[in-house]
Amino acid sequence: MIKYDNNDLSSGTLEKGASVTGYLIGQANTNAKLKLQYQPNYFDNKTVDVDLN
Repeated sequence: MIKYDNNDLSSGTLEKGASVTGYLIGQANTNAKLKLQYQPNYFDNKTVDVDLN
């Protein structure tokens, strides 16, 4: 069963300079080099990479 609360991240748009805080839940090998990659603009193929460890 999945429980949702006010800290769950969903889709949406932020104004320039704004931020969001919430949960990203997943499973990964603890020995792996982890990176979060997201695409800020659906119509642009540019991505932002964030090293997680």
